[in-house]
Amino acid sequence: MIELPEAYVLAQQINETLAGKKIMNVTAAHTPHKFAWYHGDPQKYHGLLNSKTIDKAVSYGGLINTLTETEKKVLFDSIIGTLTEMASKGGRDTERDLFGCFGGYKIKAGRNTVDKPSQKCGSNIIKEAYMGGSIYYCPECQKK
Repeated sequence: MIELPEAYVLAQQINETLAGKKIMNVTAAHTPHKFAWYHGDPQKYHGLLNSKTIDKAVSYGGLINTLTETEKKVLFDSIIGTLTEMASKGGRDTERDLFGCFGGYKIKAGRNTVDKPSQKCGSNIIKEAYMGGSIYYCPECQKK
């Protein structure tokens, strides 16, 4: 799934390589990513986009929180630091960029780290179902 660091990297790559160029052909419903969301019928995208000029790409992200002000500050600083590192390294090592290359940020908890020791404390990373997907975390480093 494309998340904030990869959205940032993809937007930057699109702006550097595609901005100002004219769309000549559209192939919809084909992607190297695991998920793609479409608005309307993807088969109609060629008719909608053909001969249009690409202006720019922008990445968006959001956060819902119900924390104390101190917890918000700690979380905010941690998120900014992590996302900055992820974006500066081209995204996560489990996701591909616009050119099909994996990012350089080595994830600390994910599908490839389940049942392996946390880099910080040595406790095993666990996987749990969450809102139709999965979350991965260290039960010692990341208290519920």
